[in-house]
Amino acid sequence: MRTVVASAVAGLLALLFTGLVLAEAIAVPVPLQAELMSKAATYDRNLRSRSGDVLVVLLLVRSGDGDSERTAAQMTDALNGLSTFGGMTHRTERIAFTEADDVARAIRDRHASILYLAPGLLDDVPAISAALDDVDVLSVAAVPSYVDAGIVLGFDVESARPKLLVHLGQSKRQHVDFMATFLKLAKVVDR
Repeated sequence: MRTVVASAVAGLLALLFTGLVLAEAIAVPVPLQAELMSKAATYDRNLRSRSGDVLVVLLLVRSGDGDSERTAAQMTDALNGLSTFGGMTHRTERIAFTEADDVARAIRDRHASILYLAPGLLDDVPAISAALDDVDVLSVAAVPSYVDAGIVLGFDVESARPKLLVHLGQSKRQHVDFMATFLKLAKVVDR
C-alpha cells in the first residue's frame, strides 16, 4: 500500500512540476514571434503616434534566468534581421526586471512603443500588467499564458499553426487600438 501511495504522490508531484515548467514554455519560435509581432503592430492605429521617428522595442528579462536571457538574445537577433518593424525604423533595448513600476517608468523614459516580456516573469505578470494601465505601449508575451494574465499580445499554436492571442481589455487600458480585421485573425481573451 505504501508503494502505491508513494507512486501516486510522485506522479502528482511530477505533473505539478511539469505544469509549472509548461506555464513558461514558448509555443512559437522566437524568430517567427518577431515577424508576427512586426506584422501585428501595423494593425495598431496608435503605433505611429506612439513611436515618433524610431520605434523602440524594449525587451524585459529576468536576470540570471537562462531561458529569459536566451530568448531575449534570440529576439534581439531576430529584430535586428528585420529591415523595418511595423513598417518603421526600429531599435531594440533591453532591461532587467526589478519592479513593475520600474518597467512602466523605463517605457516612458525610453519612449518605447513595444514591450516584449521574455520567459521567467510569470509570477510578476499581473503586477506588470497593472503597472501598464494608462501607459501607451503594446505589451507582447513570449509565453502564451502571459496573455491570460494581462499582456496584450502573445503567440500560441493551434492545429499546428501559429495563433495570435489578444487581451482586449488590457489593450484598451494601454491605448492599443487594433483594427477589427486584425482581431478577426486573433483569439481574443479578456479576463
